[in-house]
Amino acid sequence: MLCAMHWFMSRIITFTKGSAEKVAESLPRLRVSPSPQALTSTLLNLQVKQAMHSLLRDMTKAVLDGLEKAILGSKPKAHWAQNFCVILVLCICIEAVQVASDSFAIAALCKDPECGLSRLSICQALDKKLFKELTGLFHMAYKTYRTKGNHKSQTGFNPIRNGLVVYQDEGITQQMVDLVNEVRQIMTAHGKGPSGISKQR
Repeated sequence: MLCAMHWFMSRIITFTKGSAEKVAESLPRLRVSPSPQALTSTLLNLQVKQAMHSLLRDMTKAVLDGLEKAILGSKPKAHWAQNFCVILVLCICIEAVQVASDSFAIAALCKDPECGLSRLSICQALDKKLFKELTGLFHMAYKTYRTKGNHKSQTGFNPIRNGLVVYQDEGITQQMVDLVNEVRQIMTAHGKGPSGISKQR
């Protein structure tokens, strides 16, 4: 739902063909047939987007609250797959914000090249603040690495690197194993296989 909301916010709202025809019927002076995907008015578009923005903010808070409870709760291994997927969704959302922010910066720079906005700085700020803190929290929760001097010693619970087998006592199900195997296959197919997995061309 969170991804769908971000997708919606990046689109221009249009009328369906039937709705456009009804609008045209109420405007007797309109002689041109409406387009099957006639654009909405700017005001209506802004009002709907404002309402969706409020829902998006509430949904984001609910997702983050749920993630916090799952990471800090009991049996963290049982929630690994859920937390992993939530982190991926949030990363997708961060990228959507970067794209939207870049478009805003481009528009502002076109109007005033001296406005002081930096497209690169905006995207880097989101990477450094949101992405790194979010993924860092996940790594910390599952102890997937720990710093030793200038090197990271890989430890802890890391199914992507080490693989996973069903273990009901820890809440590890076949669905979790299937997810891990599919992710590992995707990484291998794209030449980014985790340690111990042979890369395929």
